[in-house]
Amino acid sequence: MEHACEYCGINLELRQVFDVKRGLGRYGVIEYVDPGVVKKGDIQLGSVSPACGEAAFQYVIKAISLAKENEIAAIVTAPINKKAIRGICKG
Repeated sequence: MEHACEYCGINLELRQVFDVKRGLGRYGVIEYVDPGVVKKGDIQLGSVSPACGEAAFQYVIKAISLAKENEIAAIVTAPINKKAIRGICKG
C-alpha cells in the first residue's frame, strides 16, 4: 500500500487495525487488517511470487470471514495475480 500511494503520488494515512470494530472510517485514511502472511521485505514488485499469492489468498479468506460474521459490509479487491495463487493451490 505504501508503494501504491508513492507511485500514484497520493498522500493517504495507512492505519493497521486489529479489530474492525475499532476502525475510524476517516477520510484520507486506509485502514487494513494484516493476516501477517508476508513481510514487506518479501515483496518483489513486478514478479510472480508464491508468497504474495498466498498473502492475496489469505486476505480474501479473511475478508470473506469478516463479511460472513457481519463485521464488514463489503469487500473490494485490487487486481489479484491468478498465476501466483495457482502456484500455492497446486497439489
